[in-house]
Amino acid sequence: RLFCRGFGLAVRLSEQELEALPELIKLRMMDVYLHFAGRYAEGLDSPEIWERQIARAAFVCEWIDRRHDKLDRLFAECLQQQVR
Repeated sequence: RLFCRGFGLAVRLSEQELEALPELIKLRMMDVYLHFAGRYAEGLDSPEIWERQIARAAFVCEWIDRRHDKLDRLFAECLQQQVR
């Protein structure tokens, strides 16, 4: 909530942008996941680090899915452009 309020002071988003936010957050999480997949494949990280990234990505995506409705309301409240 605090992040959204602060961000909303600087930026307002269209309805279409607001609708995309949950999926974009998950996409960013998957980008991080793939980054660590590459590091693991190159031998730069241990299996334990890779396993933590798997668990983290799953947690974040599931967390967003479970709270999708609440996030939609929060984003609309704090970030939506005002129609004039």
